[in-house]
Amino acid sequence: MNLVTQPNAPQHHPPVWQIRLGGICALLAMLSIAGAAIANLIAANAGGPAPTRLLNFYSALLGNTADGWLAVAGSALLIPSAWGFYAAQHAAGRARWTAPASVLVGLAALLVGYALTLLVTRELQARLPAADAQALPTFIVILTTVRTTADILLVVGSGFTFGLGVGLFGLFSLYTPGIPNGVGALGILVGLLHVGWLDALAPPPLAGWLTAVKLLDLALFLIWMGAMGVTLLRRSRHE
Repeated sequence: MNLVTQPNAPQHHPPVWQIRLGGICALLAMLSIAGAAIANLIAANAGGPAPTRLLNFYSALLGNTADGWLAVAGSALLIPSAWGFYAAQHAAGRARWTAPASVLVGLAALLVGYALTLLVTRELQARLPAADAQALPTFIVILTTVRTTADILLVVGSGFTFGLGVGLFGLFSLYTPGIPNGVGALGILVGLLHVGWLDALAPPPLAGWLTAVKLLDLALFLIWMGAMGVTLLRRSRHE
């Protein structure tokens, strides 16, 4: 008996379409999140005065460009992906529900952060051109507050999504026939490296190191998502 299954537990085989849908959405989520990461890097180099620079940062990430919505789309696609992962890991036992539950909690925090940022920046973008010099410090305070709040939600959301959700999916993959152990081990590694997402709240000397860990974690997460997507699509042919 392994650590997660129960003896003589009946094996329920989920619909093939559920596994296939999870695989397709995993690949789409991988592409969407990769595009959002590229948009993030571009926005981080936006120039101009402080209020305009912050607005450009969020606008490029979430607001008025096609790439901006990739962050939201990628997060939304993780929901059916997690559902498909859960279905494919039916052999791992009942405890596997903890993985998609963690992902959903994390995504809720991430999407709240995205929505807050989007609504505030769009409102300020409409007012900034007509604002006088005396209003600019107020804009900076508002944007800084929103950014801090969004950073906290990012840390919480990524902790549940990457740290718990992906880590648990990786663990349960080790007990699931048809999913390579290497893919499971990669998911566990992604979960362990989620500490890099604390860079937004860390002091400068530590933040740089954590950012490097976060970028590595993000790259490994994208590889893991692609591997899971391909694995589920292949598996759906044999269910």
